[in-house]
Amino acid sequence: MLGDVLFDRYLLDSGTRIITSWTSLKDADVLGLATALRAELSALHGADAPSQAVTKERLICPVLRLLGWDLLPEQEVGCTHAT
Repeated sequence: MLGDVLFDRYLLDSGTRIITSWTSLKDADVLGLATALRAELSALHGADAPSQAVTKERLICPVLRLLGWDLLPEQEVGCTHAT
């Protein structure tokens, strides 16, 4: 691992070259995703110190939708339940 990072160096340098789902991506699809991601980033760029809720609504959720991960369950971090 590279410190506290998610991916190790092998995956980043070599592994992606042999993963079929990665190598089968068409350049136009990658460029389209990059364009859409840039649009989402620039929409948030004008916000003055956006709160966590604003960041989630205007950046995190749209990016997850673009990646096809919009159906992931949301965790309730820090919630306590009275017993």
